[in-house]
Amino acid sequence: MAMLNPNLERLTVHVCGQMESAALEGWCKSFKHLTRLELNAPFLVREEAWIQFLQAKGPQLKGFLITNAPRFNKQCLDTLIKASHDLTELRLSELTTMDDEWLQGIATLKGLTSLDLSSDRSGRYSLTSDATVGLLNSIGKNLTLLNLNANEELDDTVLNEGIALYCNSLENLELMLLPLLTDEGISTFFKTFPRSNHLTRLNVSRCHLLESSSLHSLLKHSGPTLEVLNINGCKGIGEDALSTIAEKAPRLVELDVGWCREVNDLVIGNLLKGRESKLRQLKCFGCNRITQNCPRRVSAHDTISHCSYFFISQAGVTVIGVETDVRRH
Repeated sequence: MAMLNPNLERLTVHVCGQMESAALEGWCKSFKHLTRLELNAPFLVREEAWIQFLQAKGPQLKGFLITNAPRFNKQCLDTLIKASHDLTELRLSELTTMDDEWLQGIATLKGLTSLDLSSDRSGRYSLTSDATVGLLNSIGKNLTLLNLNANEELDDTVLNEGIALYCNSLENLELMLLPLLTDEGISTFFKTFPRSNHLTRLNVSRCHLLESSSLHSLLKHSGPTLEVLNINGCKGIGEDALSTIAEKAPRLVELDVGWCREVNDLVIGNLLKGRESKLRQLKCFGCNRITQNCPRRVSAHDTISHCSYFFISQAGVTVIGVETDVRRH
């Protein structure tokens, strides 16, 4: 790869489970202009190779993004922090060796604008609220993206004593699968969250305690700027609150209301009827109050089996996950 692309500046490799240490070691002598590296699932790369690469290329890196790299440990992180002073993007996602101690080093990276510390959803490890608040106190002011997905020990403290106080530039906030977040905590957060944060993307899926109050607060704060919203699994949100999404969030392009139990034909109709709507993708898996009367257009060549999940299109909107009985006549 390096021989054929010597001037490469940005490299992304997904599902690279067959990549071994030798590849990373080879890159130390090549890729003279590499500034951003993104690797997904480099299982076989060992600690020594990570350290050697970061010592060689760390000073020129502006983005270092890795997911599911089990042999990347605290010593590797220390090498990254020591070598890379100009980092603006950092992703250390699904690393089972991570704990609160890592955050002390990350807190020295003052130039970060994008930070992803999402867990692996297994519950085997989680950052704690106090340590995360301390991190945000140090580096939160410049962050435009923050991903804390699946760190299941995080609670409302992170929202109201961390993000609301120290993150003044956020555009993308990922809070999926945080079961300790409460409806009251989310509501309070959006009432105190600085208006300077014009969120365009928000993910609070599988935060099961969220109810209508949370949705009303987040739409009042960020509705006018939201382009992507995911509230999948927030089954306590009522029909009245769901029906306000179309009006309060006119710029939505993608919306996931899957497993929100109060979604029905009326809610879907409100989302689809606006001629000026920018919505292009709507997911509604598990919404069993949607019936055959739901607004949709099924093309003549579609063959849809009984009670199957399928795609429907209305005014340019792809609706995914409607469960119904559609038969040809």
